[in-house]
Amino acid sequence: MATSFPMPTLVQLRAMPASAFIAGLLMMSAQAAQDHFVIDPVHTRIAFRVEHLGLSHSIGTLSGANGTLDFDPSDWSGAKLEVSIPLERLDMGNDGWKKKVLSDAFLDSAKQPVAHFVATSVAPIDKTHAKVSGTLSLRGRDSTVVLDVTLNGLKRSLYTEFRKTAGFSATATLHRKELGMDAYPDAVGEDVSIDIEAEANAHADNNASKAAQESQR
Repeated sequence: MATSFPMPTLVQLRAMPASAFIAGLLMMSAQAAQDHFVIDPVHTRIAFRVEHLGLSHSIGTLSGANGTLDFDPSDWSGAKLEVSIPLERLDMGNDGWKKKVLSDAFLDSAKQPVAHFVATSVAPIDKTHAKVSGTLSLRGRDSTVVLDVTLNGLKRSLYTEFRKTAGFSATATLHRKELGMDAYPDAVGEDVSIDIEAEANAHADNNASKAAQESQR
């Protein structure tokens, strides 16, 4: 989504040092190239796996994530990401197991019902891969998390009403003791594997779609 900027006057341009003028143009160009996306909660899900008694891996999923992404596929380094995850949307396949995981022994949803992730830096690897470092707020404390992210595609589709949609996969490994979850060390593994599948729709396209729907009423 193109961003509007106040245009400098001719007097201001003449008084501006050449280096500052060039830097300003580069910054404006980079910002204008980014699209503003909104996370699609229907097609975004977080799955985690953790060892249980050395016998198997318990699997849980979290849905209902919402947030925003500023992203230019030609330059990942300037990307911005902020996501909120409602912990009540946890699915463990069993109500009792869900209650246990949400307790203060693990996720402690009573203390902080919604987890937050904010990207702090993005290190591109190639056109479709990057390492995204950020701050995860969970259980009332902040921790650094690094995601290995893959851009699966960026396109318009009949099934998304031709809105520009970006699709991503991401993985990470968390150490639960570093997150304050040290209960049951003899029963629950230390490492937690994270798998994320996410889609996000361009905000400008969302507005255009809504306007078209309203005009037809």
